[in-house]
Amino acid sequence: MKSTISCIRGSRVRRRRHTDRGIATEVAESVSRLTTNIIAEFTEPNFILCFHRCAVHRFCVAINYREKVEENKPNCQLTNTTKQKFDENASKKDKVWTFRKVDADRNLVTSCGGEVNECHNGGTMIWDPKKPFDCLCKEGYEGEFCKKDVDECSNESTHDCDTNANCTSSPGSYNCQCFSGFVGDGRNCSDFDECSENSTNDCDVNAKCSNSPASYNCQCFSGFLLCNITHSYFLFQDIDECSKNSTNDCDVNANCTNSPASYNCQCFSGFVGDGRNCSDIDECSENSTNDCDVNANCTNSPGSYNCQCFSGFVGDGRNCSDIDDCSNESTNYCDTNANCSNTPGSYNCQCLSGFVGDGRNCSGNESIDKVSKNTLSAEIFNFVGERLQESPTNNTRRIFLF
Repeated sequence: MKSTISCIRGSRVRRRRHTDRGIATEVAESVSRLTTNIIAEFTEPNFILCFHRCAVHRFCVAINYREKVEENKPNCQLTNTTKQKFDENASKKDKVWTFRKVDADRNLVTSCGGEVNECHNGGTMIWDPKKPFDCLCKEGYEGEFCKKDVDECSNESTHDCDTNANCTSSPGSYNCQCFSGFVGDGRNCSDFDECSENSTNDCDVNAKCSNSPASYNCQCFSGFLLCNITHSYFLFQDIDECSKNSTNDCDVNANCTNSPASYNCQCFSGFVGDGRNCSDIDECSENSTNDCDVNANCTNSPGSYNCQCFSGFVGDGRNCSDIDDCSNESTNYCDTNANCSNTPGSYNCQCLSGFVGDGRNCSGNESIDKVSKNTLSAEIFNFVGERLQESPTNNTRRIFLF
């Protein structure tokens, strides 16, 4: 219910039955009389007045009230804790008290009695049986009246800043900020890799960036000279490794091409390899790797090849055409008494009719005459013999042989 007593702000009593091993939290009914943590006792005719007693007392947080008053004995007990323990062994007739928490705002500067909260920086005044009060300081403050700010940064055990962060004390608290070169919320800081992007370091384009905790280093590439000791490196003189064979390892059959802080090796045409080791390509091993004519010989040579037309063909080896050996007597060896027939890359000779030989040498006019005469004489002799046998008389006839 809402209290109507003046100067009590936010006072409220919630009725619910709840006990846990005899320790009261909000409301505990049918409990025994308090025997500890009692800050005051009164005899009051009703609960409201007992509640008011607690509300205006700076240290009271709960009341233990009994409806029936016996022989003017106190029936209103004020206590400074809600965690009360009750006598579980008390008799039933003694368990007639009701324990209630009082929700009154004690952080007001002035209470109904004109009392002042003497604890500073949000501290809470609490009851102390040995002195007027104690101050329960908020985190970040200390001292009798909570006036002193705690310097959490003075001791590593009182703050949780990362080892790579600055701790800066502030009123009632502290701040953590990662060191330069680190990123995070101050409580967890990780190294920032300046080399991950060109925009976060000032190394020269011809230098290697190496990350280190909270920093980085720049080192010129091989082939470049350092000209100052800061993070800035400038091209002073590139070493031309190709100017001398001793400063590069390119193959003798490769071109060496200088580049900033380095060099490249590339095998000559007709060689294969990585530039540092090059071997000759045998272009004649396959028709697809040379352009010699089908009527030409391909001869491999270091880094290249040669084409030469076959005998009987003419051309540059890449284009070969047949020579007509029969077109000119000087280009064939056929006999004058023979026919010359041209063939691809060559020619044939055949003796004329009436001549014998291999075409390059033909003879036989006399032999043919003698053979013809002998053949004719034999034919005439045979003819004459046949006629004599047919003659009825034995007249002798003169036969002339020509």
